[in-house]
Amino acid sequence: MQANPIFKNKGNDFWAYVRFISEYGGYSRRLGKGQDYSEGKVLAHSKKEIKDYLESNNLKYTETILDLVTDYLKYRAEVLNNFVEPNLMMAPEAEKIYMELKQKLWSDYAIDYSPAFNKQKANKKKPAYFTGIIDYITKITLMQLTGQDKYEFNPLKLVYTTNSEGYLTTTLSRRFDGAYPSLINPRIIWEIKEYYYTTTFGSRIADGVYETQLDGFEINQIEKKYSSPIYHVFFADAHLTWWRDGKSYLCRLVDALNMGLVDELIFGKEVIDRWPVVLKSIVSEKTI
Repeated sequence: MQANPIFKNKGNDFWAYVRFISEYGGYSRRLGKGQDYSEGKVLAHSKKEIKDYLESNNLKYTETILDLVTDYLKYRAEVLNNFVEPNLMMAPEAEKIYMELKQKLWSDYAIDYSPAFNKQKANKKKPAYFTGIIDYITKITLMQLTGQDKYEFNPLKLVYTTNSEGYLTTTLSRRFDGAYPSLINPRIIWEIKEYYYTTTFGSRIADGVYETQLDGFEINQIEKKYSSPIYHVFFADAHLTWWRDGKSYLCRLVDALNMGLVDELIFGKEVIDRWPVVLKSIVSEKTI
C-alpha cells in the first residue's frame, strides 16, 4: 500500500485535525461484551460529527479542511476495513505459506535457509513465519533477477550513507530488518512487525510504531540534504494482535504513510504479490 496522492504530504494543520478527531471521536468501534473481535471496524466520522466535535471544543475550522478531513477518515477506514483486515493472517496460514516458499527456494535454487525464531517462549517459540516469508520471496525474486540472493537480512549494524568521494554523510539511529543491496547507501530498507503469539498490544509494539515515524523523519532529512533516496517499507502481520488490539495503531501507520514518513506498508499475505513488484522496481531502478 502506498500513499494516496490526494492526501500525501499535507501540512501539519491538516494532520492536527486528523489526529484530534481520531482521538476525540475514537479510532474504532468498541465492542460489547461477548462480541467477536473481528466484528470491530475502523471508524469514518461523518462531516456533521466532525463539525460537532470541533465546535464542542471551541475549535475553528474552514469548510475546506472539514471536507478534506472527512474524506481522509473515510479513505482510511475503507482501506483498513476492506483491504488490510482481510490480508492479515493467523499463524497457521502464515506457517503454510512459509513452508511452501521454503520448499520452492530449495527445489528451484537448492538454497536451504531457515530464518530466526520469534522471541516467544515454550510452546509459542516458533520460526518467525512472516520474516521467513519476506526472506524467501526476497531470495527467490533476487535469484530470478540477478542470479544471486545477496542482500542484508537481519543486519546487526546500522545503515549509513556516503557521498561520491566516500565520506560518511549519515548514520541512521536504528537497525532495520533488511536492506538492499547493502547497509552502505541502500536503495531500500525494511522493518518487520509480526506478533502471532502476542496476547496483548503492549508498549513494545506501540513504541515500534512511533519509532517508525521517527525513522521516517530521519530518512527524509537524508533525502532532502543529500539527494540520497531510500525506499522505506514497513511490514506487519498477525490478525489477532493488530486487528483486535491495534486498530488505532493501524490508523497511525496509514497516517504516517500519507505524511510521507513511510514509503510503503505491506500487510500479511499482500506480501506474496506486492513484495516482488517492489523488489523488481528497486533492482531495475525504476519508479515504484
